[in-house]
Amino acid sequence: RSIGSEQSHIMPSSAPADWGALHVQLFEEDPTLNPSEYFQKVVTSFLDSTQNQVKNKLVKLRQKQQKSNDAASAAEPPKPANGAGKSFSVTGPDFVMFGDPPSDHGRKKPDSQDMGHVLTEGADWEIRHSPTGDAGVFAKRTIAAGEFIVREKAIMTVALGDCMASNKIGEILRCRELIEPGFQKLNPEDQGRMMELYDFTQDFLIDGGDENAGAIAELKRDLEGGRFPEGKTPSGVFLTNCIPGPENSAGLACKISRFNHSCSPNAQYMYDPVVGDYHVRATRPVGEGEEICVHYFGCDPDNILQTQALRSRDHRRSFMKRNFGRCCECSACVKPEKEYRKSDRNRQTILKLYQNLPMMGGGTFPQFEASATEILNLMITEGLLFAVLLKQLAHDVNTASNHLRGASGRSARDILFWQLVRYEVQRFCHGEDRLYTQVCRADAEEQGKKRAVGEKRK
Repeated sequence: RSIGSEQSHIMPSSAPADWGALHVQLFEEDPTLNPSEYFQKVVTSFLDSTQNQVKNKLVKLRQKQQKSNDAASAAEPPKPANGAGKSFSVTGPDFVMFGDPPSDHGRKKPDSQDMGHVLTEGADWEIRHSPTGDAGVFAKRTIAAGEFIVREKAIMTVALGDCMASNKIGEILRCRELIEPGFQKLNPEDQGRMMELYDFTQDFLIDGGDENAGAIAELKRDLEGGRFPEGKTPSGVFLTNCIPGPENSAGLACKISRFNHSCSPNAQYMYDPVVGDYHVRATRPVGEGEEICVHYFGCDPDNILQTQALRSRDHRRSFMKRNFGRCCECSACVKPEKEYRKSDRNRQTILKLYQNLPMMGGGTFPQFEASATEILNLMITEGLLFAVLLKQLAHDVNTASNHLRGASGRSARDILFWQLVRYEVQRFCHGEDRLYTQVCRADAEEQGKKRAVGEKRK
């Protein structure tokens, strides 16, 4: 909320109750702000406030919140973030992220896939017009979290190497020599399927700028040369629709290219290095008639600041414009201002809390786990169930349980929950028979036994 716009409704600073109420309001809106940030907001309405006054009030508010949290934790056993039951099973209803079972869909052994579990176009999903203005993929029935929606080999793979440029127009031109020879080797059917896909070249030509005049003229000659469908080139189509692959390569899979981007995706695409194909899997339940969307830019836990999904709505729209020629029009970006501002705060809180986790080494395990749980709940709220980030978060909590004070008693249930998450995400990504998946399962089973023994003693 804009404090400055409400100055006429705030009592003078001689009224301490209103001064305190303003702090409570700010704290509820964003508890992660530091004292300097709070001071900048408070001084807008109470000019005679000092930094020490603001800092002391903030400390009291945080102490009050901690006491409230401790009291709530003592009164009621912790529950999984999705409200799952208290009973324990590594194969039953306690799975919280990707369904029950989470990853039996097509994944029996690390080196083989049961393709019969992949959903079918026409029966389970279809391609039709999307509210974004282009074609999209929509569920024709309810799809469970964890299901394989598409598995597909790339018809064409290119090692793009150093052909990237500072702008998309230059990039399209520089990549022609790498992409067009591969296109010419495709059979006529695959060439036709490829050229049916969208080409963002025209979007970049609209406002390419005077500094790109020469490149624009060259691209227009390509587009108007008659060698390819009007308004398209193999280079433009490939760069519009390619998916990251192994060793800095990119692949074009025609069905997967139909999935639109969302800043709150309900699916994700991945490359399987064992089988050598790409697949799309649901990361949360998808309702009948709902569009199935992925996040084009993914998430890197080791470089969290570059995760576009955690940036503001305005930044995300601008980033999409620079990379795909159009501003993002996903459901998360077209919300009313009040809603997307709240979403921006949630995403910023995830970023701040995640960055602060390594700095909590001097705290206790309950404090560490509480921050991780807040991150998880906000990820669920915003629809940001990136498997790699969930896996890293669960790993961090399990590591903290072995090194920080207070990882006993009621925290045993919290440890079990995070070991289940780690096992489930590992299984989702790599299958049941992967060695580390079995280690994660064994850890969860052992922790489940410890919890059962502890509850019997009570």
